[in-house]
Amino acid sequence: MLKKLLGDFGIYGIAPFIPKIAGIAVLPLITPFLTREDYGLFGIVTAYTGFFGVFYTLGLFVTLSNCFFKSRHQYKWLWRQVYGFLSVWNVIFAVVVALVLYWAIPEAAADDRLLIVALNVAPMVVFGPTEKIATLYYQLRQKPLQIGLRSAVFGVLNVIITLVTIGYLRMGYMGWFWALFITQLLTNISWWIPLNRQEKITPIFNFKWRTIRQALGIGLPVVPHQNAQYLLDQSDRVVMDVTGVTTDRIGAYNVAYTGATIFSTLSLAYSRTLAPHILQLISSRKEDLLRNILFVSQALFFVALLSYACIAKELFAFLFRNADLNGVYPLSVMICTALVSTPMYMGANNRLFYYEKTKTIGLHSVIAGGLNVLLNFLLIPRYGIEAAAVTTFISYQYLAYSRYYSTTYTKLAQRPYYPTRWLLATLGVGVLAYTISLWPLYLRLWSLTGLLMGTGLGTYYLRSHLASSKIT
Repeated sequence: MLKKLLGDFGIYGIAPFIPKIAGIAVLPLITPFLTREDYGLFGIVTAYTGFFGVFYTLGLFVTLSNCFFKSRHQYKWLWRQVYGFLSVWNVIFAVVVALVLYWAIPEAAADDRLLIVALNVAPMVVFGPTEKIATLYYQLRQKPLQIGLRSAVFGVLNVIITLVTIGYLRMGYMGWFWALFITQLLTNISWWIPLNRQEKITPIFNFKWRTIRQALGIGLPVVPHQNAQYLLDQSDRVVMDVTGVTTDRIGAYNVAYTGATIFSTLSLAYSRTLAPHILQLISSRKEDLLRNILFVSQALFFVALLSYACIAKELFAFLFRNADLNGVYPLSVMICTALVSTPMYMGANNRLFYYEKTKTIGLHSVIAGGLNVLLNFLLIPRYGIEAAAVTTFISYQYLAYSRYYSTTYTKLAQRPYYPTRWLLATLGVGVLAYTISLWPLYLRLWSLTGLLMGTGLGTYYLRSHLASSKIT
């Protein structure tokens, strides 16, 4: 079990990091040709597309996941029906996104407005949900190599195209849009063949409305939950835009989020790896093993954050060869702090997903997202972009821990998870990480050395404990 889990995480984690490393390597080559306005404009567009992205699947993937585990011999029939319905829905969805983008794109990009809209909506019109359904299928089949290989290949391709369009062709923000369009197109093509031809999961356009309505009854309550993820990750830039924050300041915030991509990649890899295993452990009632995995994972996320705080200043100075961009590293550490509660978030969330308690998930997500937006409107005009990082942290912690206190969860829980203690630990680690990022270099190097030594000793103890417990 443990070897399988570590192997899957290695693929999910390393594969996305290959393009991330490549992207980091080319940053010094492209940042001299980018401005805060470029980052701000790209951030605004991705914020609006991110908002509508939560309606892309209408929460139907919850039904697909549960059907996979509960109807192993008949699940493809339901998958094909949902595939057909979402293919039709995505055409309507693309029209709505196009209209909103046309309105939202700033005047500074007025000459490129139609092209930006076309590059963003064309893949969803042509391929619909192909990539997302195929990714979910191979994730549930526990075949991470299919996903990891594509993440690595097309991620690196995206970096190469970005380097050419921005670094050599001097296309500015348009280089990002062209790179995304080309890689999305090729990624969908690479998924269409195995999904439709090899696995025979083809869309049924003559789908049964009764089946779709039942699936939507379970899936739609998840949309507020998915929308909350947007409200936490992207809405701050929309609020900045609405409240009159200048494009260059939005760009500075977007640059700070670039550093957080390391943690978002780690979080995504962890989620993809653990989700099927958590469902499997809940199904087989291996509650002690599940809790141990989540607790150890949470501790390792803390170590990763503190390690990042030790090197953030030098990392930004190296990556952003532009004095206008590289001074936001403390803000980046603050944003990363919001993402470290992923293991505890997974612990409550996947249990509720397994028992199809999607209304509880949706309620807490709406509160977390609404809290973030409200705090942003109240604090950003007065305290600036730094307030957005603080409100993101507060809202993320509510999202991660609030479900542990709900009546629905406590009825399903088999072991105590001590959410209050973990929440206080998260707050303490976050304050410490921000403080460390401001220390002189020699103190940060000593801290990093101590962290690595402590982690090594902890890993040695854990391996010995697991070996004695015969957990392999």
